[in-house]
Amino acid sequence: MSKNVFIAALALTVLLGTGYVVLMNPTQSTFFSQFSLRKLVEENKSRAGRICSAGGMGGIGGGGGGAGGKEFSHHKTEAFSCQIKTSEGERFNEEELLGSIKEAVEKDISASGAKIIDRGNPDTSSFYFVYRLANIQGRVSISGKKVRDEYYSLKADLEEKGEKE
Repeated sequence: MSKNVFIAALALTVLLGTGYVVLMNPTQSTFFSQFSLRKLVEENKSRAGRICSAGGMGGIGGGGGGAGGKEFSHHKTEAFSCQIKTSEGERFNEEELLGSIKEAVEKDISASGAKIIDRGNPDTSSFYFVYRLANIQGRVSISGKKVRDEYYSLKADLEEKGEKE
């Protein structure tokens, strides 16, 4: 009997440690739990002068969440920077990169079943979407900036909150 308890406890520890807890957390949308800024950049880099073709510098991320009583909230921040490499006659196009990332984010939100209820572009190098899915309201904002002449840095902030059903 104690061997079975040990195996069950070990399995739960592995699942929690590897992120499979998302499957058991109904207070996060699929969009939130699967969001990856690095993946968005990698999938859209060829559309903007081969950004990051010299290799990504890397990214960082962090987040947290809480639930008390009937309310919950989750927050996640990711950053990704990379070296811009352009060949002769080809220039990095920030507007094209952000436009393609914005389009991909919009599709991902819709594919998750959420409905976009607000959107905006505070300036030329950022955008946001506010979305709703059942009892969850979320916001994703992404901004970018050129660092010196050869690097580009992106930051994504995601937040979801709501009431438990």
